[in-house]
Amino acid sequence: MYFRLIELAPSASRTANGNNGVIDTMAEEHKWHESSDMGSVRVYATVGAVSGTTPNLNINVWGVPGGVADFHLIGQFTGIDTAFASESLVIVSASRYMRVSWVITGGSADFTFGVGVERF
Repeated sequence: MYFRLIELAPSASRTANGNNGVIDTMAEEHKWHESSDMGSVRVYATVGAVSGTTPNLNINVWGVPGGVADFHLIGQFTGIDTAFASESLVIVSASRYMRVSWVITGGSADFTFGVGVERF
C-alpha cells in the first residue's frame, strides 16, 4: 500500500521562516493503493545550496488530524547547516493531513531545500 512521493515543501531558496499549507497526503492524486487514514510515513528533507554566516535550519513536521488548525508536532529535522545534505525519518501513525514549517537563523542565511513525504 504505497503512495507517490508528495511534496510538502517544493525545493526552493528560502531566507525566512515559513510553512506550507496543510496537505492531504491521501488525496486521490497521491494514491497508488488504498490505506487507512493513520499510517506510517517516511519524510525526506533535501538541502541543496547553503549560504550566510553561521546558517542553521530547523524543519518541523506537523500532523493535522482534523485537517484544520489542530497541529501536533510529529517529527523534526534540526541543526541543518550543511549544503547537499539529505535526511529522512519514519513516523508511525502519521495523520492524513500534514504540514511543515521551518526556522532559518544566521546572518543573511539562505537555504535551498525541499521536503517530501511517502506513505507506506
